[in-house]
Amino acid sequence: MDLQKCELFDLAKQIHVPVLLIVGSEDETPPITQQKFYDKLPTNHKEIHIIEGSEHTFTKPEHLKEVKTIMRNWIKRL
Repeated sequence: MDLQKCELFDLAKQIHVPVLLIVGSEDETPPITQQKFYDKLPTNHKEIHIIEGSEHTFTKPEHLKEVKTIMRNWIKRL
């Protein structure tokens, strides 16, 4: 599949597994765009978290700590 021609929003409706989205508020892809993708996911088991002040890579210790906490809690609830 040519990813340049792939419309991710159209494919979202095919995802029926649990989904955890963790995004940075300063990511190149704005959180509002990621929220729109999240809203199209048909699964009931989904979460989105926005790490304030973080870019895409979560390199600052405080952002990594938050990501770790979110992921730990997510796994516990699965």
